[in-house]
Amino acid sequence: MERNTSNTRLLTGLILTCLTLFMFGISQSLQASASEDNQYINGVSLTDISNPNANGHYGPIDDMQVTYNFDVKTGDIAKNGRDFSVKVPKQFNMKTSFSFDIKDSAGNVVATAQTDTDTSEVKVHWTDIAASKNQSSDIKGAFDFRLTWNLTQIKTGEKTKIDWMLPNGGNVTPNSTDVVVNPAADDNPDEKFTKWAWFDPKDPKMIHWAIRVNRAESHISNAVLNDQIGPNQKLNDGIVGIKVHYNSKDGSDFTGLGKVDASQIVNVTDKGFQINFGDIDNTYLIYYSTEITGAASDKHFSNHAKLTGDDFKSIVLDVNSPEYSGGGDADYHGNGGNGDNGGNGGNGGNDTPDTPSPAPTPDPTPIVPNKGNDGDNNGAKSDHNDSKPAEQPVQPAHPTAKVPSALPKTAKTAQASFAFAGLALLSTAAGLYFTKNKK
Repeated sequence: MERNTSNTRLLTGLILTCLTLFMFGISQSLQASASEDNQYINGVSLTDISNPNANGHYGPIDDMQVTYNFDVKTGDIAKNGRDFSVKVPKQFNMKTSFSFDIKDSAGNVVATAQTDTDTSEVKVHWTDIAASKNQSSDIKGAFDFRLTWNLTQIKTGEKTKIDWMLPNGGNVTPNSTDVVVNPAADDNPDEKFTKWAWFDPKDPKMIHWAIRVNRAESHISNAVLNDQIGPNQKLNDGIVGIKVHYNSKDGSDFTGLGKVDASQIVNVTDKGFQINFGDIDNTYLIYYSTEITGAASDKHFSNHAKLTGDDFKSIVLDVNSPEYSGGGDADYHGNGGNGDNGGNGGNGGNDTPDTPSPAPTPDPTPIVPNKGNDGDNNGAKSDHNDSKPAEQPVQPAHPTAKVPSALPKTAKTAQASFAFAGLALLSTAAGLYFTKNKK
């Protein structure tokens, strides 16, 4: 009886030891994974491009810029590999793919960066120049890119904590930021004419445009819309016009009353079109898309629209698409460096969007947005009404639960080693137990 009790205690102790070591190994591998993904990042900041005076309170469709500071110690690239990434917090939308360069003060490309809309990551790859310089010098600098708010992950009007998911350490500032995203303003029922745009979430070469005519539902005789597409774009096939009636004050709910007849859409070319509405008393929504042509380096794309009518003051809108871009700077500190004080970020790089294959077919009738705050500089502006859409039409949201990326090499090694050790100890314990029982 005493021998059985002793055996039971021995087995219990060994199993607990195995489980402890196994769990420790798992925790260490997860820490290694988190730190190695963002291992060079030592700071982050958030700037409102639409409203530079914003201080912790932001508009729901403001263009936001996130800046990451990095510090690569001498020899780290050779030791850790040429790639690292940063995970964009879930409170931001990354609506289209684009690439940009991080350059040194001489204009040499130190690293290339590519956004991944599927995983909400920015993946950075060090070039040969960086690998060579890092043999004898630290590399310090910053890179930034523009994003918009993911309102499905934010409760407007209340404090929201943004977790930057940076590696732990005393030199990382901050690990999180508290923000308040203001609610959208009510829709303006007196609006006569407005227009907005958004990039296709899967095809960065495609821009979707929406025009709203006569939100006020006033009478306009012989109403005519002329739309001219700006440089480095061409009109895609398919212009959709819908007559609607709004059922809510905030502009989020409307009833379709019919389509604009194809015979009313005339003078269609790659660079524009005209719609002859005739006499109207209802609201009309017009949807179409353009394709970015050539290797355009523009960070945003323009459009010109004009609404005319008899005994009606003409309204002209010059509208730019949202801007999605990035850039970065770096300097060397050490025996092979130039001794400058690090990069400022955002001044270099190639942000020409990548062309996916095959290009997806967009939905021509997205949900119409509410109207926005005064901080947005990408919305339509007219000489009659300066209101702007409160949020872009609804796009497919990124999933809230992401599949984790593969562990870095050292994390995999740590996880495998601890798992093997745990299994070995567990097997040893079982062997001892059965050996003693047999005796």
